[in-house]
Amino acid sequence: MNTDEVRAKFEKWLEGNNFSKMDMTKFKADGEYIVPSVQLGWLGYQQGIKDSAEWISVADRLPEGRVLVACNGGNMIGVGKYKSSEGWSLYTGVGTITHWMPLPEPPALKEAN
Repeated sequence: MNTDEVRAKFEKWLEGNNFSKMDMTKFKADGEYIVPSVQLGWLGYQQGIKDSAEWISVADRLPEGRVLVACNGGNMIGVGKYKSSEGWSLYTGVGTITHWMPLPEPPALKEAN
């Protein structure tokens, strides 16, 4: 699947979760989404595709630690943390968390010579 096909699948998922077309179609010159929560979701979605992961319903399984979350009530994608002893904490995003996926790995830093 090429990048355009993956992006189309991601935007179809967003549309099904009541994101506005404006949020999905505005890009910066480098191809990033202007809306930060959409860009964060796009990065996580791409990583999920690479890892053959899909969004996981909280009804099926709960994570442990920091993850990318889909909040249906706020129609947002954000970052949250789940601990079985404490429940959910949202860093970004608003609403009821319905799905999650692992965060992508951070970029490797180049050593200065």
